[in-house]
Amino acid sequence: MLTGFLLSLAGLSASPPVESQLLQKYMDAIHMQHEARKEMAAEIIIEAKMPKLHRQATLRALRIVALTGAITYQILDAAGDDMVRREVIARYLTADNGSHQTEELAITPSHYRFRLAATVERAGQRILIFQLAPRKKQVGLFKGELWVDGQTGLPVHEAGQFVKSPSVFIKRIVFTRDYEIRDGLNVPTRIRSTVESRIAGRAELEVRFSKATQAGR
Repeated sequence: MLTGFLLSLAGLSASPPVESQLLQKYMDAIHMQHEARKEMAAEIIIEAKMPKLHRQATLRALRIVALTGAITYQILDAAGDDMVRREVIARYLTADNGSHQTEELAITPSHYRFRLAATVERAGQRILIFQLAPRKKQVGLFKGELWVDGQTGLPVHEAGQFVKSPSVFIKRIVFTRDYEIRDGLNVPTRIRSTVESRIAGRAELEVRFSKATQAGR
């Protein structure tokens, strides 16, 4: 995935003090934006499909983050297969709505071991790539990568595979999340997930974000 723009220091091994400073910068950045990202609204388009069953559906909605951190949706329109909307899209919305209620899944040193694996340059932006390993096998934690903007300390990309299935019917869940830094915040732009189930096969979901604004404006 890095071929073509990995410029230097692949497999970089930072000294412990340097890595600690970088992690602290990241922690400070996500703490500061935690409050700033409340009362935000963004239009989202969700596309989901189940290739084995030849079914797919789409949904467009307004995603609103309240001052409390709670997430709600205003459905704008929907199309496609009812089962895919119910079993794939609706389950994603429910999981997203519940994600604000726990700090146990936060990408922090309390829950993950961080290892600085590489530094890359991308469009003039210095990116620090951390390898993540969860400290325990828990639903919602994953093994993978965290890309951090070297200037702001904000995440710009997360990817991995969840280490524990939330259901005996699910074999594997992998995902990527991409962010764009705007006005000092890392605003989500796209999320992709693939769920391998034991019954229906593979389910694929993509969420695209646009028109992020302060809610009520």
